[in-house]
Amino acid sequence: MSNTDKAESTGQELIIGHTSYEPATDGTNTYLQPHYTAELLSAIGKANYNLFSTLQLSQKHSLPIPVQHNLSLARFCELGARDPDIAWPIYQALWKELNAPGRPPICFTLDTVNHIMGPSHYLNADVQKIHAHELALVDHFMSILSGKQKLANGGVVLAADTRSNRPAVPTFDFALSRSLAVQEGREEPVWNGYVKADTRTLESMRDVQVMKLEGLTKDEARGVMEYYARSGMLRHTVDEKLVGEKWTVSGGGIIGMLEKASVQLRV
Repeated sequence: MSNTDKAESTGQELIIGHTSYEPATDGTNTYLQPHYTAELLSAIGKANYNLFSTLQLSQKHSLPIPVQHNLSLARFCELGARDPDIAWPIYQALWKELNAPGRPPICFTLDTVNHIMGPSHYLNADVQKIHAHELALVDHFMSILSGKQKLANGGVVLAADTRSNRPAVPTFDFALSRSLAVQEGREEPVWNGYVKADTRTLESMRDVQVMKLEGLTKDEARGVMEYYARSGMLRHTVDEKLVGEKWTVSGGGIIGMLEKASVQLRV
């Protein structure tokens, strides 16, 4: 994916209230996270440096600082990363650049998406919790995930749910089950009328395709571990006891966790 623009973040980081925030002044009724946006620009710039260093600004943007017309996208990200006060307008301008004609496709991902499907830990002027979808970065991601905003040059947007450290998000769980039922041709579940639904979450997830991923079976896990052993990464006899133990601690065969649990073993 060397010719694909990549950006990633985690839902929990966006909503736990550990960074600066302020109301947007563009009439969108959203809240900006200047320092987090600056950090995100830094991560995007570093992850895509080899590509961004070859691409230059191709459009005019209304920015709070003057910017030379032939600036590379890598340098453009650095400007926003260094100054949180201008991070959001630069982030917006960057996305316009990435969707300009002839740009590479985009891979945009978010882990622990369930954390952004309800109230955040940020408070508004009335000391009430701000819904995660009122955060500008979350709103931007959800507009792409829901299909409201298109990737002009193609690409993929992915959001991963998590089963660990999972908040109670009944509306999101219902939205997932509804999407799976539609995709599998089953009757759609009915929402419990005695429970208040989160309309923001329901609407944003209405047209999202859902993929249910399962862990490896024990036989598949054994094959992977035998590969680790033969390659020298796992210096231990791969027997039934070891496979069963590592399959269990890896959450039922989650490949990444299986690797962590296995290749750290040394004799």
